[in-house]
Amino acid sequence: MMNRQVKSKSGTLLTTQEEQLMRWEEHFSEIFSKDDNSVGSEQETEDNSENEKETEVNVGTSYKN
Repeated sequence: MMNRQVKSKSGTLLTTQEEQLMRWEEHFSEIFSKDDNSVGSEQETEDNSENEKETEVNVGTSYKN
């Protein structure tokens, strides 16, 4: 597995795996924010909210290099 640099919003290099995982979580939380109504019509957003289910993702630290 190739290591990639991960930076904070301010551009600081994140050096620990915990910091990097937290930044990825922040990044995707912003992308998939439920408060973002800029995509799709209001009716479409209301219809989709009935079908939304919360998904838990395991970001455990066990992986092979």
